[in-house]
Formats: sequence, C-alpha cells, structure tokens
Amino acid sequence: MEPVGIDDSNRLHVRCSSPAWRTQARLIGAALTARVNEVLAPRSKVAGIVVQAVSSALPRIIRDRRPDIVGEDLAGQVEPVMLGAQGQELCTVAASAEAREEAARRAPEILARIRELIGEQCAITRWSPSTLLPVVVLVTSSASVTERQAVEDVLLQTWHDAVRSSASAGRSLIITIGAG
Repeated sequence: MEPVGIDDSNRLHVRCSSPAWRTQARLIGAALTARVNEVLAPRSKVAGIVVQAVSSALPRIIRDRRPDIVGEDLAGQVEPVMLGAQGQELCTVAASAEAREEAARRAPEILARIRELIGEQCAITRWSPSTLLPVVVLVTSSASVTERQAVEDVLLQTWHDAVRSSASAGRSLIITIGAG
C-alpha cells in the first residue's frame, strides 16, 4: 500500500499493488484511519482512507500531448498518472494546490480535448480532482551516532523544514519515521 496524497476533504488516498491488497485496505479502513490519526495527532487528522479504484494504463497520446491537452502553463504542474473507475476517470497529480484548482476549472475543456484526440473509442468521461505530490522525507541513522539530543534536534529541524516547504507549496505532508 502506497500513500498517494490527501484530498480537499482530508481523506488519505492510497494505491495498492493488487486486488487483494485493495480489499484488505478497504476492510481495515476505519482502523487504519484511527492509527494514522494517532500517529499524526495533534498536528493533523485525516477524515478517512480512499483506496483508489482499479486503474488502467494511461493512453500514451495523453502523456505525449499533455501540453496540448492541459495547456502549456499547466503541463509542468499537473501530470496524468492513470485511469480509474474502469478507464472512465482521468487521475492526475498536481505540484501545487493552485495548479490543482486551475486544472479542475479547466476539466471540461481538457476532457473535450482528450475525447477529440482519442476519438469515438474514448471511455474517459470524468476528471478526478488531482492529488498533490507528497513531500517525502527520508531519515537514515547510524549506530555510530549516539548523542540522542543531536539526533532529536536534526529530526525536529527536518520536520520543521518539511512542514514549511509543504505548506508553502500547498502540499500535504506525511512523515514516517521507523526503525529498520
């Protein structure tokens, strides 16, 4: 299971590698939401878990002609990633909240361009609101670093920088720290 992003309703979107994992994620959704909220408290809270629908491959023409489809100004900010809902829904990821909002505003025009490019066999009828690119923070450790306060200071500074960076870009932030 891979977190994809958080939507405007504070729901965590996840993508699973198989139908079995998708089913498991749906079955444990409430418990998973509670656990995520426990980890994030009191800084943040998710309203629920959305397991993304079975996806289809994105037609190559959509990737190749993205600037023509979404517009030159959004081409570097909004990326189509897959088709959901049995190939009827275009799912995208946006670099910022502003780009996501602009793409949503242009959705009818974008869908019309896609239908024009693909032709009558086009099954895409909807635009899924873009998820935002996640901010990923990788923390590594070493057995030779034994000064606890120094490690805590570095982690706190990393967390602070990541929060400031994600907020200024309008992105959701998920930081996971674990021992491996």
